[in-house]
Amino acid sequence: MGVRKNFRNLGLPAVFCYRTLENATKLGFKWGELSWVLENNVEMRRIIESAGAVVYKRYRIYEKNV
Repeated sequence: MGVRKNFRNLGLPAVFCYRTLENATKLGFKWGELSWVLENNVEMRRIIESAGAVVYKRYRIYEKNV
């Protein structure tokens, strides 16, 4: 989530997710999308999924030398 190393493991991503969900609900949002998170980005996926998000599509990057 772009948190500097010395501020990691303090629960900042959880607070960010909670406050975002709280404010979005107050504004009447019914759903949102947290896209372009690669499937191998385990830390970010864990944060998103712990907030109750459901994976409904996957993004992959393939590489080939030409």
